[in-house]
Amino acid sequence: MPKRSILFRSAARITLVVISTTIGIALAATVMALVDPPVHHNASVHIDPANPTSRYDDYFGGIPLAGTHGTASANNKTYDFWYGRFAQRLDSKGREASSPSVIVLGCSLAWGAGVDGDKTFAAMLERGLGQEVLNAAVSGTGTIYMARRLEMLPTEAKRSVNTVIYLLYEDHLYRNVRRCAAMDNPICLQLRSIAFENDQPTEHSPTYTIEWLFGGPYEMMTHWYLDQYVDGTRRSFGKDVLWSLYRFYAAADRLMHLEPDWNSSAARTKLTAALDYSLGVMASQVRTLNARFLILWVPIYSYPRPLTAMPKDIAAIVTKYADDTIDLAGPFNAMLTAGSSQQAYPFTIPNDGHFNEKGHQIIADLIVARLRERHVLRELR
Repeated sequence: MPKRSILFRSAARITLVVISTTIGIALAATVMALVDPPVHHNASVHIDPANPTSRYDDYFGGIPLAGTHGTASANNKTYDFWYGRFAQRLDSKGREASSPSVIVLGCSLAWGAGVDGDKTFAAMLERGLGQEVLNAAVSGTGTIYMARRLEMLPTEAKRSVNTVIYLLYEDHLYRNVRRCAAMDNPICLQLRSIAFENDQPTEHSPTYTIEWLFGGPYEMMTHWYLDQYVDGTRRSFGKDVLWSLYRFYAAADRLMHLEPDWNSSAARTKLTAALDYSLGVMASQVRTLNARFLILWVPIYSYPRPLTAMPKDIAAIVTKYADDTIDLAGPFNAMLTAGSSQQAYPFTIPNDGHFNEKGHQIIADLIVARLRERHVLRELR
């Protein structure tokens, strides 16, 4: 087949995808514009209409709403969860941490998706340490979001903190740049200047282009929908639709400039640079508390492959900011049995991937042992 014909077909396909996506976003915007506006929390933070247990922050999206209750399910099991006055996840008895010594940060792995509140490693830590632990993790987030989360916690919640624990999941590297690709707050602008700016356009395969064209519209439209009510009034629908399209395609363009292959050395360099900045922001928050900073590493895992140890480039960044680190790959791999007929990791929930009670217990035991080894328990008590 002539080369010109192949190029023409590829261009036609990409054009069709762009047109289809544009129409889809416009239709979604129309539907959203007809929905009643959400209840306000304040000028820049208000309740997310799609999730009554969270509110919308104009930096990074949804954050837990203090004093609310919700339900979730995993592996055909439904469980309740509660948020305390610091918007932290509580145990199943709803007990509050009034003056925590330890703050736990992270995504759903630290939040405890799939298990009851008293079976998370944060709750187990509280029992093991005999001190209050505040689980400030938020599902679906990354490093830069958690830095903001720590900053937003009230002074009362941080007054007695001795140790901050951050569970760094490998996917946070990607979440940092994906989220900040669409946001224009000061922190994300700085991160973008590190990971995106001054990039020259690169060649992209149709598959890669399609992935980003369809991977971002929902998040972009959610941001637009909530942003339009930030001043308490509905702005021009036509302008909002155009603005939402601009934000989405600007974000997609930045992400595609990052490199067509996120496993390439060039993309890796930018991802780690963004992580370096994000951890630096978080570490500066920890230092203001005069607290120790412990980072746990969890790689992206896929059963039945063993978990990979912390890569050298990540380790160099982590050790620069953390007072101590724990690589969870080794302890979890020790649980794997060669030739086993099990259908999932023994530390995760089947058909889910989040840590089960055993996984949380292992993490809690490792943290307690490390704090005891470093004589931090003496300080905590």
